[in-house]
Amino acid sequence: MQKESGAQLRQTLDGILRHIRTLEFLEANTWDIVINHLMIAKIDPITRREWRSHIKDKEQITVASLTEFLEERCLIIERETSKSVSGKLQSNKLV
Repeated sequence: MQKESGAQLRQTLDGILRHIRTLEFLEANTWDIVINHLMIAKIDPITRREWRSHIKDKEQITVASLTEFLEERCLIIERETSKSVSGKLQSNKLV
């Protein structure tokens, strides 16, 4: 991802979660550091900065904590995008 996008972040997260479920099925779920690194490499710079801020005081960083953060981030970005589109539609009606 080159820029912040709720849809792209959601698509990336969904793909990552599919791979994680496959690894868990194969009982290969001890790969948190590697998976986190790969996931972080895929996200946009703004979300990456927010993640670093989010984890600064945490000792253990798991895939679950990263995916939970990304789920919340998707909701925030999607909500903001939705409000932005609604605002533009409202302003267009006034013209």
